[in-house]
Amino acid sequence: MRREKNIGRVLFLYVVLAIIMTLPLSFHLKDSIASDLGDPLYSVWVLDWEIHSLKRGFQDFWNGNIFHPHTQTLLYADYFPALVLLAFPLLAVTKHLILTYNLLFLLSFILSALTMYLLMRHLSRSSTAAFIAGLVFAFCPYRMAHLSHLELLFSPWIPICFLFLLRFFDRPSFVNLAGIGFFYILQALSCAYYGVYSLLFIGLFIVYFSYRFIRLFCGSEGDIKWLRKDRSHARYRALSVCFGS
Repeated sequence: MRREKNIGRVLFLYVVLAIIMTLPLSFHLKDSIASDLGDPLYSVWVLDWEIHSLKRGFQDFWNGNIFHPHTQTLLYADYFPALVLLAFPLLAVTKHLILTYNLLFLLSFILSALTMYLLMRHLSRSSTAAFIAGLVFAFCPYRMAHLSHLELLFSPWIPICFLFLLRFFDRPSFVNLAGIGFFYILQALSCAYYGVYSLLFIGLFIVYFSYRFIRLFCGSEGDIKWLRKDRSHARYRALSVCFGS
């Protein structure tokens, strides 16, 4: 219970900081848009077109009503279907497309900070260090330089993906493996760029930990006999999951 309360307080602080860092947007959620009137308005159109197509059973999904007479115009830029799934219920409630976009904009900071907090708390066991890491990740100069690119701001699934990777190598299970796949796909569908970048680092991560994993289990004969006796040990459980032994 204490842990859940702590996460609740951290989430509240991140919400407040997201509002402060994006002022005065929070006072004009319906009549203004974050950053400028270039790429943000294009992103609003993408959300609108994909939700419109979703309601019609994905009819003419790729053929957006823009750049006539060209076809498949939705592919001219990142089309972030995962963000559309988040926007769909928000738009159903608010009935306001600009408000929906701005809520997604604020949510990108809040979720990015929170997921990095969860990853770093797992690594450091320190709530203070994790809170600072969340701030750095969510409000770093790179992100503030891309306020007009919603897809580049939406990076919260990267820390969660790596959190499940760490948990998998610590305690191999199909739940953790499914978490890796689910959040990687979610991130790739939120921003294709991050999907490509993440795949590279996930590959390097797996190679490194697989090397450590192999060294861990290539122990002496005495170690193997000890593992067979102590079947509750994490090394034995990992062998059972990975090799069915």
